[in-house]
Amino acid sequence: MDSPQKVSRRSRLLRTLPGLGFALLLAAAATALGTAVPVFGAPVCGILLGVLAGVLLRRWCYPFHAAAGSGARVASTYLLQAGIVILGVGLPFTSLVDIGAAIAPIMLATFAVTLSGALLLGRLMKLDPELRILIGAGTAICGASAIAAIAAVLHPAKDRIAIALGTVLTFSVTGALIFPVLGSLAGLSDEMFGIWAGTAINDTSTVVAAAYAFGAAAGTYAVVVKLARSLLIVPLCLAVQAWVAVRSHRRGTPVKGVLRSVPIFVFLFVGATFLPAAGILPAAAQEGAGLASTFLVTAALAAIGVLLRPAQLTAAGVRPLAFGGLLGILAGGVSLALLTFWPALTVPG
Repeated sequence: MDSPQKVSRRSRLLRTLPGLGFALLLAAAATALGTAVPVFGAPVCGILLGVLAGVLLRRWCYPFHAAAGSGARVASTYLLQAGIVILGVGLPFTSLVDIGAAIAPIMLATFAVTLSGALLLGRLMKLDPELRILIGAGTAICGASAIAAIAAVLHPAKDRIAIALGTVLTFSVTGALIFPVLGSLAGLSDEMFGIWAGTAINDTSTVVAAAYAFGAAAGTYAVVVKLARSLLIVPLCLAVQAWVAVRSHRRGTPVKGVLRSVPIFVFLFVGATFLPAAGILPAAAQEGAGLASTFLVTAALAAIGVLLRPAQLTAAGVRPLAFGGLLGILAGGVSLALLTFWPALTVPG
């Protein structure tokens, strides 16, 4: 007779199957649609199909939508991370270092200007200090992940976290849709667009969606930039921790807790880049890794779309949305200006 723990694990696994299966089905449809309409690409088609499916299921088949929720949440997180890790198999570590060295000045400058702009603009707009830090961190680093990490140090009210998440989500989705168009109009190469998207769009999923819609090489660059940018969570958490300690005259969160805020898949991605140099993988496996990675990312984006409520995009209110929009424009403008006009920059092709 099975133990209660084993039965519980089996029950949780069974609850995830409908959502996982539905996300994979949507990914297959999005892949076919993205092949037919390459201007969008599979990842963008995935999130659009997911949003449409979510709206229809809530209206016409809510029991299935509720049943699929658990699996969709798993897919939106773990399939996305798995897709990014697998992408590392086709990206040698030497290429990772070359790209990282080239984009470091742009990434750090965009981060510094965006965060400084958040503090100054937030003061001018008379936003709550905690809200400007949360939205600023989400815009400058990596969307919801950065907000969650900063919230663990800052301990803000739950309504402020919800407002920050809604604001960042709004412009993350907007960026995924308009950046490929703007990049084409600006005549950016795949490499330049990948760096631009990786430094100016905040959430990992929408960075990937926008970049792969522009081109496969753009997707590779965007992932490297975005993962490097995610590491900025650590110094920002430490800075916020010091601010909290000074403000409240007490110690903040231990450094050990802050370091744990860096997602483990970032390190797995870096580890995967060593496999090509080790010579233990055939060339076909490295080529297939790119296709598998895109499919898993598409499935994750479809799951995000299924879970997304359109009302979330406008529930944050006018002033935080205006604040988030101005920060998004600032981040995009600074990154694009550095890419375009900085003569010392050499983008590896």
